Amino acid sequence: MASAFGRNGMYRYQALNDERQQIRLVKLEKRPSGHPPRCSIHAFDLASAPKYIALSYTWGPPDPSHQIYVDEKTFRVRKNLYNFLCSFQTGSAVKTDITYVYIDQICINQDDVQERNSQVRLMSDIYTQSSLVVVWLGSDPKMVRAAYAIDDDMDNADELHFPTANIRTLLSSEYFTRIWIVQEVSLAREIRILIGDYELRWAAAQFVAERIDSMKPANSLRTLNDLFKENDPKKVRQLDKVVGKYSVHECQDPRDKVYGLLGMVPAWQRPVVDYTKSMHQVLLDVIPVVLYVYWRNKPTEVITNTLFYGHFRVYLENMLRLAWNMGFPDHDQRGLVLLFQEIVDVEDNLSREIDSTLTLADVIDGFGYETVDPPVIDEREGVLMGRWWMKLGDDKYYYECRTSSQPLRQLSAWRFLSDVQLIKK
Repeated sequence: MASAFGRNGMYRYQALNDERQQIRLVKLEKRPSGHPPRCSIHAFDLASAPKYIALSYTWGPPDPSHQIYVDEKTFRVRKNLYNFLCSFQTGSAVKTDITYVYIDQICINQDDVQERNSQVRLMSDIYTQSSLVVVWLGSDPKMVRAAYAIDDDMDNADELHFPTANIRTLLSSEYFTRIWIVQEVSLAREIRILIGDYELRWAAAQFVAERIDSMKPANSLRTLNDLFKENDPKKVRQLDKVVGKYSVHECQDPRDKVYGLLGMVPAWQRPVVDYTKSMHQVLLDVIPVVLYVYWRNKPTEVITNTLFYGHFRVYLENMLRLAWNMGFPDHDQRGLVLLFQEIVDVEDNLSREIDSTLTLADVIDGFGYETVDPPVIDEREGVLMGRWWMKLGDDKYYYECRTSSQPLRQLSAWRFLSDVQLIKK
């Protein structure tokens, strides 16, 4: 049978209709354990799609990959997804009558940049509309044993003592370090955790996590507790706060430090997803949105509200934190600080014009970045590698990105922000 499928070649995608906001869903054949997974792919308008499960998982490394069959064609998937498909196809892992599954690795043509753009833009609706989100933590036997044991831990716990070894094992999963899982879980109506063939109740995991003050890995525990708090599709969030808090999570593409979180914020706060843009351009798309959010939240009595000036500092800190987490080189972050210092001055001037109806969007006509090639060497000032710029009216102002013999520390770039309130007084 496998050779017959092989003669039919590799699976080829049929284009989706963007105007109708189409998505693909996978229908997995029920098969005994040990057989290569087989499935079919179906395209639906998102608005009229049948009930489906959305998978939340980690891709893992590209190698080794494994062969499955999609519409009787061969298709390669990464190891972690292959293990999920092998577990899910038996029908015993997740008790549900829902037959369709959304799996981005299969449902999106990853080689088509335009399709990736359009599908990532729909990610908020895809996970919000799903009937169930399955969190896949893998099939490592150590993880499976820990999951089984957590129910026993709950039975044996008392108000003063709670066993932590098993939840610690689960928290060591790479899953809790990845950025995409934050919005996938936060948008879910219902969540089930699957480890191998064992289904751990979301409420059980929450019960355990809430009774542990601190433990290793602390970052994963913090992530898990954040997920419990964020799990509310109706919650209204701010782009600057979301990227400031969660961009520390890992992803293969630094642009996903932004794109992987957009589903958590209202549509009007989402920059357009475009994987043809550079990392610099993606960050520059965030800046005007965040400035608009700030101005929209700004009180009218801003001159006397000195506390709110400190609030403006938080907006800027979140954008600098995003730049740090995206992995911008030190010289670019130094130039970004200079740009933000200028934005502080622009905002200050506007705020002091009591009768003016102008906003930051009215006076700032654009942002950009230019690479200096070849770099300009200056022994005293450092090597000029690039320049951020901001356009005010007909004038364009540049902010140099220079190297320095002293490495940039994460917080040192933000020191000027501690003086924002002093500047405003």
